[in-house]
Amino acid sequence: MSHGATISVAITSIALLTAINCFGIKLGALAQNGFTLLKIVSLMLLVLLCFALTGGATSNFSPVLPTEPFSKLAGPLLLSMVAALFAFDGWIEITYVAGEVKNPNRTIPRSLFLSTLIATGLYVAVNAGLIYVLPLSSIAGSQMVASDAAVKIMGSAGAAVVAVAVIISTFGANNGYIFTCPRIYYAMAKEGLFFRWLSRIHPQYKTPVPSLIIQGVIASILVYSGTFDQLATYVVFPSWFFYLMSVGAVFLLRSRSPQAARPYKAWGYPYTPLLFILFSIYLLFDTVVEIPRDSLIGAGIVLLGVPAYFFWKLKGAHRGSRGANI
Repeated sequence: MSHGATISVAITSIALLTAINCFGIKLGALAQNGFTLLKIVSLMLLVLLCFALTGGATSNFSPVLPTEPFSKLAGPLLLSMVAALFAFDGWIEITYVAGEVKNPNRTIPRSLFLSTLIATGLYVAVNAGLIYVLPLSSIAGSQMVASDAAVKIMGSAGAAVVAVAVIISTFGANNGYIFTCPRIYYAMAKEGLFFRWLSRIHPQYKTPVPSLIIQGVIASILVYSGTFDQLATYVVFPSWFFYLMSVGAVFLLRSRSPQAARPYKAWGYPYTPLLFILFSIYLLFDTVVEIPRDSLIGAGIVLLGVPAYFFWKLKGAHRGSRGANI
């Protein structure tokens, strides 16, 4: 598929999924559940075919441990994890729709734990299947590893099978972001920290339609801005910076409000959040060192929001003082 055709397909999918999510949370959730189920089935089918059909070899897993010293592997390993962590980035999405979740104290922690566990299992299984079919030297030189592995075990039809699986997976990922992220813009607008019109809810479908539409427009523009790898870096780098701050806030809030109710427990505190913070710092530092241009662009996009935040905050304070004087 040509680059232009890929862009057209991406924009069409954004428009279609945005429209679906405008017509109610149940329809958006139904689409998400359907795409997620199809994605899991297609990935498990790929793993099964990799191990069941001829063409693979257990010798591809050797050597189990790298022969290069860790000092040489640390940088490339962390850089490769930027793309890998994109596969796990949806773990936090449930929190964006917490206000629309039934029994959130029970549902949200279970969702976070189970979704991360399932994603980890699938990621490891798929990679094991691909390594079984292709030696590491072939994987390192391939731009489409899953497609190459499928072609090796199924012939030319394998590429078509993987293409369908990728489309299903992409639709599911897109729908997840389209379903959840507009709730952030809605909440910001509702608190007076963004354009007021983005806080509007459709009277019948109860969805943040203006936020959904503006997100679809911006996403379509970003499709033209670079390759998938660049866009992934733009997203993952600032995301992990915010994850770092969020986990750091656990220490701050426990210090400032020791008596506050805590319906959600931080398992392993203080060691697990501290470990997360140290890993996040190392990941961000290594990303800047290895790919400074894309990581700094991602950071720059986020920093554009700083003056916007203070603008709306001051605007809200001015509006409040004027109302008090009246």
